[in-house]
Amino acid sequence: MAISKNTQANIDDSNPTAYPNGQVKDDDGTGDGFPLIQVTMSDMYEFFDKLMRLADLTFTNDFDNETNGYQFVQACSALASKSDFILPLTTSAGVLQIPTALQILQLNEKLLCLAASDFASEPTIKGTGPTALNVTFTSPYKSGDYVMLVRTSGGVQLIRMVTADNINLIVASNSFLKAASNANEDTGTSTAVATTPASNKYIFTKRVTDPTAAAPYLASHTNPGLMSAADKTALDGFSSPIKNTGWFTGLDPGSSGQIGSSLSSSGNITLAMVTSTEVDSSTVRVTFANAMADTNYFVSMFIESTGTMTDDNDILCPVFKPFSTTQFDMSIGQGPGTTSVQNLKIHCQVVQIS
Repeated sequence: MAISKNTQANIDDSNPTAYPNGQVKDDDGTGDGFPLIQVTMSDMYEFFDKLMRLADLTFTNDFDNETNGYQFVQACSALASKSDFILPLTTSAGVLQIPTALQILQLNEKLLCLAASDFASEPTIKGTGPTALNVTFTSPYKSGDYVMLVRTSGGVQLIRMVTADNINLIVASNSFLKAASNANEDTGTSTAVATTPASNKYIFTKRVTDPTAAAPYLASHTNPGLMSAADKTALDGFSSPIKNTGWFTGLDPGSSGQIGSSLSSSGNITLAMVTSTEVDSSTVRVTFANAMADTNYFVSMFIESTGTMTDDNDILCPVFKPFSTTQFDMSIGQGPGTTSVQNLKIHCQVVQIS
């Protein structure tokens, strides 16, 4: 309890607008001044004494000043105000309840509350005063959530706070995605979490290094997928025996005029030179780009007619003979008595024999 100075007879009540509880007046010498007695002074000193005790400060018994410091200011700074407490936020008969005087809150002043129950769209909130205020909210809070109460021109606004205790619930209720765990990535069925670089690297590494984990994802002749280690080893060891392919063209077997000439060539055939002719045959030394392991190879030859088919088919079976790891000789003749001019294109495959 406290005693108002307006209980005294010697008080100036001439300006109630400026001084609702009256104003201290001087004594004009007739004893009509404001009395400095227990009734008027005790509450003032008790206020400062209590303030010091609440701040756990001991009087220095020095004057408060810039040199000695200001103990009363220090005590005021240490004293908790209504905005420093976490206030319980409850509900009763469809009205939110808070144990503080909402009517004295300043515009945009805030309080921190702890919800005792889920928000149920209560339209009003009531403090210790007689009047309930209208409520707006940004997000329906749950029991145990911290809620910021802000005084607005239309009443109060309740703002749900995010803490370590309720973040999972808020993320779920707002359909926010959390980072996937390694177990989430491994299972691969959740639609409520998001892949991260770390979890993606984990599962990729597992599925290419762990045989058990990789098994469902390996490729087969009917299913595309990852390559197994065994298949990779087999692929690395695979080597085609065909080392050179190409062709040369313009050959007329038995034409002495082609001796020493280079025929047009392509692919791995880098040179095809006619080295000799006989009456009905020609020999060509063929040079190819990719050296064979040794001379244990064979040459597949396919003869294409690039002139007149009925003339070009008057030939005999060609033969070859390895000359080196990069050259072979081939000889082709025409049937006895053939006088027609051929224009042959020889396709070659040089095949290594194991």
